Amino acid sequence: MQITVLSGSPLGNKSGTLQYVRYLQKKNPSVGFEVFHVGRLINRLLRKPDELARVISSVAACDAVLWAWPVYCGLIPSQLKFFIEAIHERGHAGALAGKATTSLSTSVHF
Repeated sequence: MQITVLSGSPLGNKSGTLQYVRYLQKKNPSVGFEVFHVGRLINRLLRKPDELARVISSVAACDAVLWAWPVYCGLIPSQLKFFIEAIHERGHAGALAGKATTSLSTSVHF
């Protein structure tokens, strides 16, 4: 099984939420996880279509998508919202059609 992780944290590898993803990886060594820090890299993804295409290609090829983000003020980070809007506006939403997805959100305040 292959899981594409779309991390919405602007902190990238330093994200507390990502530590939960790493735990899932450790507990499930037979499952492949490919992590994209879409929250941290949103500006680059919007400017460089080839990098966005790499993310979309992984989403299209995987068995499941894990959306992972920290909760800020009860909502998802704006960077993740921009990513979601971008995939729809640029015609990539089909990569998610019929795809198994789940979400993982964390917060130290809520």
